[in-house]
Amino acid sequence: MSKKKRFNKTLLSNLVREQQKVTISDTEVSGLKFSVGRKRSTFHFEKRISGRKGSPITITLGAFPVISIEEARQEARRLANLCEKGIDPRKQKQPSAHHIESSGVPLQEAINRFFSMKAHLNAATLSKYRTETKNHFPASWKSKCITSITPEMLVQQFHEIRKTARDRCFEFLKVFNNVWSTCAPLYLDAEDKRILKENPVPLARQMIRHIKQDQPQRIIIPAAHLGKFVALVEQWGENQITGHPSSVFQQRFCHLVLLCLFTGMRGIEAKNLRWEYIDLQEEVIILPGQVKTKGMGFEGTKNKRDHLIPLSTEAAKLLKTLHQSRASMIPFVFPSVSSPHKPFSKYGTAPQELSELVGIPFALHACRRTFASIADEVGLDFLKVKRSLNHSFEGGVTGGYINPSFNPAKRREYFQLVCDYILRCKAEFLGQKRRQEQDFNHKEALLKVQRYALELGLSDEDLRLFFTEGEVGWVA
Repeated sequence: MSKKKRFNKTLLSNLVREQQKVTISDTEVSGLKFSVGRKRSTFHFEKRISGRKGSPITITLGAFPVISIEEARQEARRLANLCEKGIDPRKQKQPSAHHIESSGVPLQEAINRFFSMKAHLNAATLSKYRTETKNHFPASWKSKCITSITPEMLVQQFHEIRKTARDRCFEFLKVFNNVWSTCAPLYLDAEDKRILKENPVPLARQMIRHIKQDQPQRIIIPAAHLGKFVALVEQWGENQITGHPSSVFQQRFCHLVLLCLFTGMRGIEAKNLRWEYIDLQEEVIILPGQVKTKGMGFEGTKNKRDHLIPLSTEAAKLLKTLHQSRASMIPFVFPSVSSPHKPFSKYGTAPQELSELVGIPFALHACRRTFASIADEVGLDFLKVKRSLNHSFEGGVTGGYINPSFNPAKRREYFQLVCDYILRCKAEFLGQKRRQEQDFNHKEALLKVQRYALELGLSDEDLRLFFTEGEVGWVA
């Protein structure tokens, strides 16, 4: 087993159940470790004190599951901060929790404390949480003690939100639950007992268990529309559709869509793609697991591992064309129209316009789902699809030895199979459209093929290998 993993409840519970002596480190908080023993399994913190010689100090934080993963992480971050300042945490008597008067904890204070504890989260996630607390936490609650908010009050607010935002009512409960769970170990009374005891959210969820959450709409490009979709995206990207002129912004969006479709990349990875990540000679993209430059919207791949994408013929052709038309030393493959030295950011109305043009619902992530569906359709096994999409894969000890970049040429075959399928769909659509436009005479075309075949000296038996009576209508 890998010695470093991101802690989660399922992982730690399985380790405890197996009773196999092991110690693993958390990848999220440096210094936090979890050890499984015969009698109990505990969290402990290990780090060297800055400016001091000697071995790292070790502090036991508590047993699992009495101490939750989040509580262990919060305490490990506090201890790490002391170590960085050169302070020995073992000599600090100051508790991490905040002792308060019996009057209680106002909800607004708990919210503020929650965001201070969660500052390490992704900016988009934090923004979503802030929007939820601002729009769906009633203003009259904010001055109240958080412990005075009952399950019945949560259910009433849930139904109010559901009237106008069916997809946000469950998010409201989730965020309130997170605020409570995060703050629970931080507030203690004079006797060092928790002020926030029983979380009201689980009971509220029991009261509305008959209400099912709406399943998210997972948009995909169906096989029946794939050829038309690719053909129209290419034409719109080259401003070749009569009555539907495209701006530079829309053309750039079309190129972004095509790259996502032929590579299976995430939208955030594609729009932040830099030329330095691409080797056009070897025809590969290497997305970094982590990047040094922060604040540009892309901080590395989702699983924090480098991802090698061998380019299919069509993806390589697209990138080479874009590279040739590169105006200057712009670092991004898809630069912003207004600020060339910034990446493509907002899509505007382009997805909706493309959806109306093709006649099916569309969102950029549909390209990634379509890529995966095509990969399955052409016969790639589950593991190959998973690796092509750069989804997390552990694979035990053996998985750590297997490096996907060992032979890009072999993996290129997988991407080429997807590419060939897409191009076949496009060719079928264009051929069908051309026949419709030319008032195609099926019988006359078959006679021409038959005469040409006879000129080549092919026998009737040879011809019947290509044509079956009844299916194609071979002319006798």
